[in-house]
Amino acid sequence: MLNGIDALTGKSNFDISESIILRLLDLFSSYRGTLAMLCKTAIARNIVQIFREKNYRVASLRALKIDAPSEFGAAVDACLFVMELGAANAERICRVASLENPANVMRVYGWSQDKFVSDVNRYLKNCELDGESPLVWRQGIKHDGASVMELNVENEETRNGLGDVVQVEEENLYWLFKSSDLRTFNAGPPTKKIIVTQTRIGQSTAHLKTTAPKLWRYLQKHAEQFEKRKSSIYRSKPRFSIFGIGDYSFTLYKVAISGFYKEPNFTLVGPIDNRPVMLDDTCYFVGFANYRDALLTATLLNSEPVKEFLSAIVFTDSKRPYTKEILMRIDLARAAELLSLEMLSDFWKRVGYQPQTVVTESDLADFKNKLSSPKVTHQLQLAI
Repeated sequence: MLNGIDALTGKSNFDISESIILRLLDLFSSYRGTLAMLCKTAIARNIVQIFREKNYRVASLRALKIDAPSEFGAAVDACLFVMELGAANAERICRVASLENPANVMRVYGWSQDKFVSDVNRYLKNCELDGESPLVWRQGIKHDGASVMELNVENEETRNGLGDVVQVEEENLYWLFKSSDLRTFNAGPPTKKIIVTQTRIGQSTAHLKTTAPKLWRYLQKHAEQFEKRKSSIYRSKPRFSIFGIGDYSFTLYKVAISGFYKEPNFTLVGPIDNRPVMLDDTCYFVGFANYRDALLTATLLNSEPVKEFLSAIVFTDSKRPYTKEILMRIDLARAAELLSLEMLSDFWKRVGYQPQTVVTESDLADFKNKLSSPKVTHQLQLAI
């Protein structure tokens, strides 16, 4: 069951096959037998995740992957989900293999040490990093109006998605990075700007009529685009409202990741013309007041221990593999204990990055101390 913003923004993913399987388990899990059903791999995963709350007597769970596009003409990850019922010793893990070669287990996912993980064996080797991030991860700006709110910049000309030249107050325009811009360690030059109508969620936008009259006229001209937004999060909110906006959005330095890509890459994002760069809602980020802390955090997140840990808890076949929930599980303080100045230098050399400042042993020690402090949010990030 999802509540609040998660349900409103579409985190729910109802599928009737999930209800059917759960109903069958309610009725027959205590009887000896075998249950096998074709379903999406995500549904099999949801079922296994629910098992911690249920007393189903099941064991030998297998997700035997099938080629759904070839067999059924369906562009979806699917499997034959099989389990033995009436087991004396219930299991809370699922073995992944192919239907053609069911004996060749690729990985095992499920519950391990009271945590739900994508690879049990790999998790056991990296579980010391499973905790709570001392830094708060945020999602980028959500507006559901790309054709009007996102502007393409080319040859010093700014156009919206409708092809119209847009001339509004610059103080309400910010450079924008989307998921496709976060493929490297250091973000390249952006090509888009975003209109920012608020500095916090729920803030009145009426003042724009006098503080930004050009923008106000532009928004009024395209008011219908905003009225068409289907998400219920905009109901009873000021006109032209956006979400994913707050003090954290205006931090000068950020470390960001796309929520969509299978391989994690954490990108260092700095200011342009001493103004913060914004991210869209396909991205997650942590914000910083200074370059050095952002640099060290980005490097730490791209380190092998963190990458290995993420590979043990992330389901890459998910629509959005990297979420705030996943990222908040990274215990950066513990991960930083494994970091050395030599590792930093080796990484920067490997990715071809030249830091803008010298980083000393003292700087690294200070960074580690900040991460271990209970007041880390205020020491590394702006107060949020």
